[in-house]
Amino acid sequence: MQTSRARRFQMMLSEDTAPMLPADTPYLDWARLQQQPTAATASQLIPALVRLQADGKDTSAALAALADALLAQEILMDRDDLEDLGLLADAPQRATPPSPRDIFTVFIAARGFAATQSRLSCAVEFLHLGRAIEAPEAAIALTPAPALAEDTAPIPPETPIVAVIDDGIGFLNTRFCRRDLRRHAPARYRTRFHAVWLQAFQTIPMPSYSPAYVQAGQVLHRRDIDALLALGPRLEEEDSYRRLNRQLLEPGAHCSTEFGFTHGTHILALAAGADPESDGPVQDWPLLAVQLPPEAVDNTAGTQLEPCIIDAVRWILRQARRMNDHSPVVINISFATFAGPKDGTKPIEAMVKHLLERWQVKTGRQARLVFAFGNARRNRQSAFATLAPQVAQSVDWCLQPDDFAPSYLELRPLTPADLSRLTLTLTAPDGRVQALPPIPANSRRLIRDAQGRSIGAFYHVGARPSAPGVVTPAHAVLAMAASTGAPVTAAHGRWRLTLAATGPNDLPIRLEVQRGDTVMGYRLNGRQSYLDAPQAYGWDAETADYRQPDSAGPITRAASHSSFATAQSPCIYTVGAARGDTLGPCLYSPDGAAWTVPGPTLSAVADRGTALRGLVASGTFSGSGRALNGTSAAAGVASRLIAQAFADGQIPPPPGMAEAAHLVATYGPQPQPGRTARQGAGVLAPLRQAVAVSVV
Repeated sequence: MQTSRARRFQMMLSEDTAPMLPADTPYLDWARLQQQPTAATASQLIPALVRLQADGKDTSAALAALADALLAQEILMDRDDLEDLGLLADAPQRATPPSPRDIFTVFIAARGFAATQSRLSCAVEFLHLGRAIEAPEAAIALTPAPALAEDTAPIPPETPIVAVIDDGIGFLNTRFCRRDLRRHAPARYRTRFHAVWLQAFQTIPMPSYSPAYVQAGQVLHRRDIDALLALGPRLEEEDSYRRLNRQLLEPGAHCSTEFGFTHGTHILALAAGADPESDGPVQDWPLLAVQLPPEAVDNTAGTQLEPCIIDAVRWILRQARRMNDHSPVVINISFATFAGPKDGTKPIEAMVKHLLERWQVKTGRQARLVFAFGNARRNRQSAFATLAPQVAQSVDWCLQPDDFAPSYLELRPLTPADLSRLTLTLTAPDGRVQALPPIPANSRRLIRDAQGRSIGAFYHVGARPSAPGVVTPAHAVLAMAASTGAPVTAAHGRWRLTLAATGPNDLPIRLEVQRGDTVMGYRLNGRQSYLDAPQAYGWDAETADYRQPDSAGPITRAASHSSFATAQSPCIYTVGAARGDTLGPCLYSPDGAAWTVPGPTLSAVADRGTALRGLVASGTFSGSGRALNGTSAAAGVASRLIAQAFADGQIPPPPGMAEAAHLVATYGPQPQPGRTARQGAGVLAPLRQAVAVSVV
């Protein structure tokens, strides 16, 4: 009887273990498992970030295979990517053949995706898969444009191009306009935007191209925005955004630009907003923006966010190259997730670094990307343990009630090969115990409740390429269903993880909870899970309470920074938050660690004091304003001052930390005594001293 029962148990474990798709992530895989099974429609496309396979440096065979797939309508590609690869018949021939380092996106029909992916594996290497997108029946119809003369004024060489990738871009706001001084001008203002990409999980048919060209969302060019501004007093900003949202976004999606505050508008106003009636230099800075899909923003675990941001960076650099051949580019990304390798190998980090450095080499121009360093220092997201052989250690993972989003926990041994030595036992809040023995790389094992329903999954993610020459190390991920609102829910409460190591040696391992909260302004979705242990309640002199993790326990504030912020490149800045009254780090501004980065590149003021929190900048609509704090606000200030340094000729060689120190010496208050690693190279000047920003 016992033998038969054990055999049935082993059969169930075998059935619960399954491989993952190539280049798939646990986040996407678990999201698909949680959805009601539906057949893929003929109009659904799956975007895949890929690079060319090559025999040495010869990419001709890969290009021929891509051309065959295009002719067979097995894949679709954006016109710009086709032009870059030399596959566009009416495009000029490339001076040099495409390189195996060229990164681009292909759109593959969801129906028959696995077969097409297999056939293309000889031509391209799959780096990242995105969420399926839907093709609507008709293109967006904008307000009919009056006959407007194109603004062809050249951009002076020292003038920076400022770009933002964010949620909710109020592109009609007058903070992003300048006076139209032409005779017989149709309106008082003209936009400073060269283009705005409104990303969406739909493809918009583009009549001027053949059916082989697709675009995820809609690009509004300067002429489109000026056509709306030409309505003058008849322009209703909110109504214009509403009409665009109805045509572009899926039913039920959050429409940020219909609300009085949007994160993207506020950050861009801090980075490059200006009074159109004044004569300051910022009024001449050209702008680019990418508005991320609300579904990607709403999923704060980053399930759908990373490929959108990577494509956004590619698009901005391509647009900047077309605008002129000399202006520097400053890009702001004030988004973050918690968990990741934090060694520069996360796909978004590695790809952004690769794109920026390659663009600088190819164009001979300067580019800087500014990341917010994160706000999760006190969130109890991280734990570290050294597992002695055969000695178990425990930590509690607390899932919150009324959590409508899945929760994720990443487990990363400092030596990835040690993952095969890790034994894990999961104890549910009701006391039910489930052992999770090692599983093969790139596979998952389901976690079931007492009724046999799958409420979670344990993943072993093998080492995989994340960018040319970069490999993300192997790790494990625990995924748990939402605690409410899903067909099958996981119990909220304490899930105890008991970890042990086999073999003769210690096994150092870190655990990180992935972000899973609700974005400000969005309807309730996630409630952030966190780690807990008895040693997490020491005296905290900073806040005069008992919330300081004890160094003897597993919970730690070390490396509580964004998982986007560890790529080492002179092109990339990470920005912490400081207080304007003391110049010390804000409570939420994260710590680094010896094994990752020691801290941000530099800091900027994001809070004016204990009572005066946040920085005031523009709301969504012209004439409105609101205060916002966090390292997002600090990154907006830093982006503005980096752009100002380019305009002033104050960016000295060499780039990197020496450049950051020079920026602090030039634009920061002096002296800055008692600087810590949490402040980086120092603090940039408070907003009121360096970047006067009004709200109208």
